[in-house]
Amino acid sequence: MGQRLNIEIKSKNKVIANCYYHWSGYSLSSLKLTKNIIDGFDEVKEENDLLYAIRLLGLTGAGLTREGFSYLYKNIPNFDMCEKIKSDNPFSIQYKYPISINRDDGLIEIDEENMEANRKWEEGRITINIDKKTFHFGVLLEFSKKEVEEDYFDENWEESDIKLKDIPFSEIDNYISKISKMVENKDYYFKIGDNYYSLIE
Repeated sequence: MGQRLNIEIKSKNKVIANCYYHWSGYSLSSLKLTKNIIDGFDEVKEENDLLYAIRLLGLTGAGLTREGFSYLYKNIPNFDMCEKIKSDNPFSIQYKYPISINRDDGLIEIDEENMEANRKWEEGRITINIDKKTFHFGVLLEFSKKEVEEDYFDENWEESDIKLKDIPFSEIDNYISKISKMVENKDYYFKIGDNYYSLIE
């Protein structure tokens, strides 16, 4: 478990794009991908929220699928995946939006059917809210109290102050540092109130 990651981009209380990564569903590696998005948040310029979300996810090395480009051509007036670049050759162009290569690097989907397909494969999820500039962290294993009492009673279930929801972008470096220290010390197990969790590493 813990290999398949889904990162979702949310705007106006709705998920507008998500991305499936086949080998990145670990607590620490998923946060590093999230940091790529957050670090480029103010650098990417795009007026359309959907196109903005695609380019943000592209900062992780992911690309939009063929179905995604088909959706854009059908639903975005005058959409063009290419743009002219400065060159002596008047026909020189480059791709403006990232193109999917393989599932390891990330497959971006933008229509509801294919986004739901990405969700069906996920073993961990991070949701990024581009309006609030926050993210939810869900690349964890969760245990019931019964499981803890019967199967994991010998683990050190210390109370943690880790936030899992509405984490400000400004806290990403400190958040990664805290998770890195837990991984380094093998402090994988923790609880928040009556909820029991483990990092995935």
